[in-house]
Amino acid sequence: VYTGPTLTSPFTRQNFIAYLEKRYGDLKRLNGKYGTRHASFEQVVPKRKIELKSDPVGLFHDFHRYKRETFANWHRFLRNGVKKHWAEVPVHVKIMVCRTLTPSFLNDAVDAELFAELSDINGNDNYMMYKEGRWISDWVAMSMHHDMQTSMKPVHAFNSETHIIKDEEQRKIPYDHVYTAIFQQILHGVGAFTTWVWYDVDYARSLSAKSLVGNIFRRPSNILALSEASMAANRLIQEINVVNEYKPKVALVFSPTAEILNNTNYNSTLKACYVSLSFLGRKIGF
Repeated sequence: VYTGPTLTSPFTRQNFIAYLEKRYGDLKRLNGKYGTRHASFEQVVPKRKIELKSDPVGLFHDFHRYKRETFANWHRFLRNGVKKHWAEVPVHVKIMVCRTLTPSFLNDAVDAELFAELSDINGNDNYMMYKEGRWISDWVAMSMHHDMQTSMKPVHAFNSETHIIKDEEQRKIPYDHVYTAIFQQILHGVGAFTTWVWYDVDYARSLSAKSLVGNIFRRPSNILALSEASMAANRLIQEINVVNEYKPKVALVFSPTAEILNNTNYNSTLKACYVSLSFLGRKIGF
C-alpha cells in the first residue's frame, strides 16, 4: 500500500487542516512558526501541490508529517482490530524499508519509526542484488535498513519479501552471492524471511509477468545456497544472537525532519557514514 495524497483532494485538504488545528491549537502560533499572516486555517492550505522552494518550510514539513502519521495510523487501526479479537497474536507490517531513505520515494510516506511503534515484529521487504551496486553483492541497503529497524524496536525482523535475484535476471547468479545475502541479513537482526519468488514460469506466463522471469525456482545451485545458509544460521544461532544483542557503541541520527527538508544530502551522508563505520568493524545503531 502506498500513499500519495495531494491537496487538490477536498478530503485530504480538510483532514490536513484539522491536523494543523490540532497540532498548533491556534492560528497565531502557526503564523509564528511559518512566518505568515493568515487570517484562517483555510487560508494556510492551498488547493495545489506544496513546493519546498516556494511555500513556507513549515507547511511543507507538516504536510509530509501528516501523510506519514495518517498512513501509520491506518495500519494502527488494522492492528487494533486484530488485537481486539486475538490480543496475543504478534502483528507486523511489511514496509518497503529500502524506500524509507530514498529521496525519490519521499511521497510514499513510510516512516520506519512510526511503524516500529505499532508492530510486534519488524516487518519489511528488502533486497541484496548481485553486481547492482558498488560491491559484487549490494549489501548496504539490506544491512543498514535492518539495523535501523532493530534499533527502533529491538526485536527480530521478518523480511517477507527477500529480493536476492533481480526481476528478469538472465545472468548466472553465483552460489556465494545467495549464501551471503541470506546469512548477512540474519546477522543484522532478521529472524525469518521468505524469498522472492518461488514460481514456475512457463513461456505464456512470462510474456505477461516479466517480473517473475529468472527467479530462484529454476536455479538449483541458488536453492542449495539458500538452504545451506539457513541451516548454518540455525546451527550457529547462539553465536548469531550474541552479535544481534550486542549494543552498538556508535549510532547515526534518524531524523524525519532532515529526511523531509533536505533528503538528498541527508540520505547520501547517512549512507556514506554507515558504509565507513561498517568497514571499521563497528556495529551501528540509529
